[in-house]
Amino acid sequence: MSSWLRRVLPPSLGGVTKRSGRSRLASASRPLYTCDLDEEPVQNYKPGGYHPVQIGDKLDKGRYKILHKLGWGGFSTVWAARDEETGTNVALKILQAAASGEKRPRRGLQNLQYLRDHASDHPGFRHIASLRNEFQQHGPNGDHKCLVLDLTGPSIQDYINKHVDGIRLPGKLAKTFARQTLSALTCLHANGITHGDLHNNNLAIGVPSLAQASESKILASLGSPRTEPVTRTDGGALSPNVPPYVVKPSSFSSQTDDLDFTALKLVDFGASFRGTVAPTSLLNPPVIRSPEQFFGDTLDHRVDLWSMGCTLFELVSGQTPFESDNATPESIARQMLYLIRDEFPERWSEKRRALESQEAGSKASSLREWLGLLYFDSEEEVTFSKDEVERVGGLVERLLRFEPGERASADEVLRDEWFDE
Repeated sequence: MSSWLRRVLPPSLGGVTKRSGRSRLASASRPLYTCDLDEEPVQNYKPGGYHPVQIGDKLDKGRYKILHKLGWGGFSTVWAARDEETGTNVALKILQAAASGEKRPRRGLQNLQYLRDHASDHPGFRHIASLRNEFQQHGPNGDHKCLVLDLTGPSIQDYINKHVDGIRLPGKLAKTFARQTLSALTCLHANGITHGDLHNNNLAIGVPSLAQASESKILASLGSPRTEPVTRTDGGALSPNVPPYVVKPSSFSSQTDDLDFTALKLVDFGASFRGTVAPTSLLNPPVIRSPEQFFGDTLDHRVDLWSMGCTLFELVSGQTPFESDNATPESIARQMLYLIRDEFPERWSEKRRALESQEAGSKASSLREWLGLLYFDSEEEVTFSKDEVERVGGLVERLLRFEPGERASADEVLRDEWFDE
């Protein structure tokens, strides 16, 4: 698996990102609280931090009953919950109290609200994990913004890791996922919104059959919650700021019966922005960053088109177009210079000269050739013909253009005949 896929991801807005890794204090001092589960840092259950949640808790005046944990991020925890008012099951994201008013989470929430209010008639809207409701929850650590979102299953990457023999999806499924991802992008871009962090970890397989399922069915799909107690290292009693236990997340990745491969959802709107209100940088993985992020330029919706080209390449081949193991942003940029054959913008020339003196390390002379080598020169099952892989390579090259204005739009790629075959 590519090294960037094992990174600690930022919290998602519009979906679930499962997190793992040993909880540590920033300082060398002995922590006051400890837990044997390697999940969210229990030290962050404090004023301004996470809201302490227990299985069975009811939030928003009793409307949402907590059933299981789905994941956590640096600014939030995410839970499977039962909407007692509608009888449906949802994902409930609870932001840290201090993060509830910060610019990045607020911008992501505003974009989800805009899509809900203005884009629901767009065909691609069904492939976006939509915002159903939001409310404030008061607790011992402060006031927390809570987002009620579509319940989704595992990410494409989680699914590959658990259920695919090797690293490559079957060809038909890869095409199905690519088509739905492009459809989601057409919806976003038609409404002036840039996702900013498109990759296989932010594409979640839908579980629509579980939205109306009974509580017992949901728990059968997720499994019984595993918990481990939180204890104080000095033997004292827990404060009200801290939960009595930590819950291990479940993300539907242990079974496939409830997964609907035609209901893919684009999740994690934490990096999203709308219109010309663009950030100066994006904290997305280097392997999907566009040239304008490396060489310095204005960011707009066309960063998504670059990421789509990388995602399409990976869906088909099982690997990213730019080698990512132990990669640095500079080494990724050098690979771009070697593999992409279109004209390089003059305004970036000075930074290019600083990179050209070092070896790129690629085994091919173009993206199309590299895709063919990866696809056919491996032990993975071959389900596409050489002509089909050649056509996919052409689509990738239309998306991975140095000049943002020369990249094919999501709608143009979606209308390619390859998706109709």
